Amino acid sequence: MAQAAGRAKELAEKFNEIEMLNGIWHILWMVLCASARYPEALEVANQAVKAGEDGDVSAFRVVGHFSAACTHGWLGEFAKSQDEMRAVVADYDFDQHKDIVWSTNHDPLNSILSYWCHFYWITGYPDQAMRTALEQIDMARRLNHPFNTIWALACGGCAFIY
Repeated sequence: MAQAAGRAKELAEKFNEIEMLNGIWHILWMVLCASARYPEALEVANQAVKAGEDGDVSAFRVVGHFSAACTHGWLGEFAKSQDEMRAVVADYDFDQHKDIVWSTNHDPLNSILSYWCHFYWITGYPDQAMRTALEQIDMARRLNHPFNTIWALACGGCAFIY
């Protein structure tokens, strides 16, 4: 699967299918993470960020920083994860980026908020965790994407269970 996604990335770049790259980077990153190939997954995330910086495409930066934030978080590198999360928050514009969810099944900011719920709880801030969960669930409803909404309810809802 990683090989197929890598080939899709090469073809999208070769034929200048720029709008396809975010979904392809996301799939490749997910496959690498699912295979515990985290250094390669971070490389893919960094490629997306760099492409976004080089071409001034904020959607690439948002997806890249989101991917890096998740990966660092799963590796227990919470400070690095939080830095990447802040980069998503700084770059994200709802009107400009709300359609990313349709190519990745996850809205980057909405997913970041779900992880922040857990990080707040883990680090001793349950009130912030619950406020963030409510913000995340409200945003998911505005995005109106079925999978993303379910993800938000499942992940954000955990802040009220702990």
